[in-house]
Amino acid sequence: MFRGLPNARKEPAQNSRVSRHHNSWERDTRVKINARPLRYPRDWPNERAQEKGVDVMLALGMVRCALDATCDRVIIASRDTDLLPAIEMCEAERPGCTIIATWETGSALRPEGGVDTLHMNRQAYNRSRDPHTY
Repeated sequence: MFRGLPNARKEPAQNSRVSRHHNSWERDTRVKINARPLRYPRDWPNERAQEKGVDVMLALGMVRCALDATCDRVIIASRDTDLLPAIEMCEAERPGCTIIATWETGSALRPEGGVDTLHMNRQAYNRSRDPHTY
């Protein structure tokens, strides 16, 4: 899991929620959280904090997984086109190791050479929802 982490001094409640969420996920030994601090602009809170470097961290993790064969499949649930070169490299190194997950009504990444795409419907969404309040 790759995501941004709110600053505990600037957004204590949000940082606490995200930390509880991470702790819950990490009870499953298959899950590893990779978090990077959010970047806060000068005029924050008028301008939102942003995730910076999370997509690069994800791309590096994907490629490492494909090169080292440390995972069976790399499943990408993103529409960030900055990830396309990493997806294409994974497929070049280990064909068939990558799956792109998307909602059946949404757009999906389209890497050159094609990659398996998992189109999830409303039923899949309902099964994947986390009902907990963090």
